[in-house]
Order: sequence, then C-alpha cells, then structure tokens
Amino acid sequence: MSARTVIAVCECFGTLGRALPRRDLEAGLSARLAGARIEFFPGLCRAGDLDRLAGLLAEEGAAACVAAACSPFARGREVLAGLEERGCAAALALADLREGCAWLHAQDPAGAVAKAADLAAMARAGLERRGRSPRASLPAVQRVLVVGAGPAGMAAAGTLAGLGVPVTLVDRQDRPGGLLRQIGRLFPDNIPSQDFLAPLEEELGNPLVSFLPKTTLAGLAGDPGRFRARLANGAGESELEAGAVVLACGAMPVLPEGRYRAKDLAGVISQMELETRLRRAEAEPAGWDLDAAVFIQCLAARDAERPYCSTVCCPTALKNALRLKALRQDTAVSILHRGVMAPGVALEELYRRALAAGVRFYGFAPESPPEVLGQGRAAGVQVRDAFSGRSLDLPASLVVLSTPLKPQPALEGMARALGLRLDSLGFACGREPVAPLAAATPGIFVCGSARWPVYAAQAADQGRAAGIKAAALLASGELDPAGLGLPGPWPGTSAVRSAACSRCGQCVAICPYNACRREADGSIAVSAARCRGCGACAAVCPSGAAAVPESNGPSLRAMLREAMGGAPGVDL
Repeated sequence: MSARTVIAVCECFGTLGRALPRRDLEAGLSARLAGARIEFFPGLCRAGDLDRLAGLLAEEGAAACVAAACSPFARGREVLAGLEERGCAAALALADLREGCAWLHAQDPAGAVAKAADLAAMARAGLERRGRSPRASLPAVQRVLVVGAGPAGMAAAGTLAGLGVPVTLVDRQDRPGGLLRQIGRLFPDNIPSQDFLAPLEEELGNPLVSFLPKTTLAGLAGDPGRFRARLANGAGESELEAGAVVLACGAMPVLPEGRYRAKDLAGVISQMELETRLRRAEAEPAGWDLDAAVFIQCLAARDAERPYCSTVCCPTALKNALRLKALRQDTAVSILHRGVMAPGVALEELYRRALAAGVRFYGFAPESPPEVLGQGRAAGVQVRDAFSGRSLDLPASLVVLSTPLKPQPALEGMARALGLRLDSLGFACGREPVAPLAAATPGIFVCGSARWPVYAAQAADQGRAAGIKAAALLASGELDPAGLGLPGPWPGTSAVRSAACSRCGQCVAICPYNACRREADGSIAVSAARCRGCGACAAVCPSGAAAVPESNGPSLRAMLREAMGGAPGVDL
C-alpha cells in the first residue's frame, strides 16, 4: 500500500519487550512494510495514546491503519472502536502481536519478530483489496420476552423493569417461582424459599412487567431487535414483538423410577418428596417422629446415561440432613456418597455443620451400590464402605434418593425455535467461553438451569446478568450490526448479487445463523442483524453471487501471499 498506511505498534506498557525488542521489531516491520509509517505507542488502550494516533492519522491523511496490538478478545476491539469514535476515516485492521505472537513465542525473539512482521503485512495486504459492507443501524423493539418464571426468569424480568425496559414474562405454571415453590428451605443458609422469592416477586409488581401464566413459547421468527414470538395458552395462540428473548425455563429432577426399590417399599422417597414432608413437619414439629434416615447420592447421575454431576444434590442432602437433626436431635442420619461435592467457602461450612451435628458419611463405589432392606417398608440399607472395606448395615425407616436435574422436555423444541445449540446432555449452550449467556443469534440469552444445573442464588444472578445484557443491547433503540458478533474487527455482512444469483438456495441451507433466506419472489436476501460474516454462503455459491466484501477473494489471496513471505510469483 502507499505511504499513507500507518502501522501503530502497542508496546503494552513495556511488557512485550522481551519477545519483541523494539529495535528488532522496528527493523523487521520496516523491511517488510516498505513505505509504511511505523509508530510505537506505550498503550493504545489508553485514551491519550488513542488521541495521539487519531491525530497522526488525520495529519497524514492516512488511507489505512494497522493496529498492531492485543487480541480482539482482550482490548483489540476497543482500540478500533476508539479510533472510530474519534472520527477516523482510515480503513482499520488489527494484528494480534500480544497473545498471538509475543506470548506464544516468548522464548524465541527472532521468530516472534518475524511472525509479527508477517501478521502486520497480512493485515495491510488485506486492507488493500478489502471492500466495505453497508453499516446502517437497525431499529429495535423496546420489549424483552422472558420465558420461564423461576428464580432466573424472575430476576431477569425484575432487572429489566428496573432499568426501564418493558418485559413480558411467560410460564407454563399459574404463578411464578418454579421449583422453589416445592422447596421449603434453601442452602447454604437454610432460609425459607418464600423469603428468597419475596423480593423477586416484589420486583415483578413493576408496571413494566406483564406476567402471562400457563403460557408457552410456540415459535419465533424475525430478526434480532424485532423478533415475532408465537405464544400459546388455553385460549389459543397470540403474537408478541420483542427486541430480545431471555430463556430461563429451568430444569427438572430425575424421578427414581423404581430404583433402590422406590415405589416398592414405603419410606423410600426422593429429595423432592422429603421437601414436602419437611415443610409439614417444620410447621407442626410435635407430630414428627423419625429414628433413622439414610441418604443415597448420585442416583441416575455420573453414569453412562448422565455422565455429569448435577452440583445441587450434595448441598441439598446436607441441608436436609441438618433439617432432620433440627427436628429431632437423636435421629441417626447417614449420607452414602461417591465423593461429597461441596465447593466454595459457604458449602464447605455447610458440610462442616453437618459433621458437627452428627451426620455420618460413608463412601461407596459405583460397582458396589447400596442395597435397601425391608419388606413392605424400608428397614435399613446395606453398604460396603469404600474407605474401610467393611460391610455396614444401617437401620433406616426413611431412605432418601438424591437424583440430578435434567433438561426440561420442552427445551429441545424451544432451542430449535430460538436457534440455540444444545450440548450432548441436552442443556442449552451460550457462546462459551466468551459469552456463556448469549446464543449464537444476537438478542437471545439463556440463564439458570436451562444451561446447566445451578442453585437458586446462582440462577438469580445469571438472570440479572442476562437482563442487563438484553437491556444494554436495546438501550439506544437501534442495533449496530458491528456490535452484535464476537469480539474483534467487524467481519462485515454478506451480500447476494441478484443478477448473478441462480436461486439454488445452497446459501440458505448452509448458513449457520439463518441469515440467508428466500423471499416470496424466490430471490435470496441476507439479514444484516443475523449475518456474522462467516462466508459460508460465499463458499458454497456456485455462481459467485454471494460474497462478504471484507473477506473477498482478492483480499484473502493478498493475505496468503504475505503469509508466504510476500513472494509475488506465488499463484493463488
């Protein structure tokens, strides 16, 4: 490119000097980028250095600028956004000289300098032939649809309303609360579930919240910022327009289904059944009489069908064991486990309180599971203690089976409607690890146990986070396509040239974001709100009608030539 190209090198406050010595780096860049102006800055994430760079670009009348800085997943995108905010007219590109170069090659300064020159040269070469996609703002509806009124959904709705965003909250039950309505107390502090729900319910009293009971999400169409949701209830279907959607449908406990003689012996119950009994007993403790209880952990979990730890089973057992001890101190309570999962300070303290209260713990191996004894009614449990190797006979008139949480049966259909990816276990996925609460489709967020088993406080925290993200997305009333994707320079938006398009529909079939769509007249259109500039449509288009201007063929070929050392004779 001409001399009007500026290579702005960020020294990251001197931290890159060992792998990229300034003198060697400047020599390497000058040799590779003939005619370009090379400037070093202490830290381009600092406002003062950005002001100086913007002034330099204006003074030079620069046509292009390569910010040789850190990864887009760190501060790289902020650098480019800062230049745009300062009215920079030059074409911008980012070369990752920190995470992608200096940090990887800290023991090889010569190799790091050579790679840094390659990266900067590739970025400059790509800018020479890169096109620009139109970047018009997209209107956004100022309303959020929250699906599920458990603690996550309630917290999301309350947070949104508190930020001034209208919310429609739907749930298949007749009132909010989810599974917490069936639970008496919550770990680790043993507070009544109603005390936890009360402030969340109070937030739902905000006039900006509309609660629709016994309602489910039947389908979703439209684009980010202007979704059209089909809601179904006993009266039929209705349509709602929303700028964003928060999925907080929760999870459900696995039923014992006859294992450990459940439903065969009286006194063999699930944790959810114990919750009901404990609520009644704590209301009228005088009638409670229990001499011995045994908890059996990891039923239907950490096995071939569900090879995961549900995270909530052990704390629930610890909490309920302490509740049994509080009702009658001389009740013998034992927990049979495959390793007690109680991470963190609060849950470790809960475990220690159970030990201090006299709860006994016995480990067992999965190949030697406990055996429940009794005729007609549970009388005890026989188990081989994995630590001592002894066979133990534990008397018990109550055997409590701890089962994991599993995805809601309706989650698969809702995920299909929302464009959410499910993991191999059936839980909804965000864009881990970058944006774990955000779906691949902008404007859709997932929180609570719909994405993985969590306890009530965690679910509420995730709901609040999802609510804040949705509110931030819709704050201006318009969506900027460049801000909807992953961190990094905006990859642009695909476009289809109608004159060259054969209307074969291969782009519609391949697009992972449902951005390519067939219009009523058979032509192909691309949604700027959904397109992430991945180029899959261009790769399969047999006529060359589909293309992403920022990643066109000439630009990519120029970058590849630079990656091969800038050899002009290379045929690409």
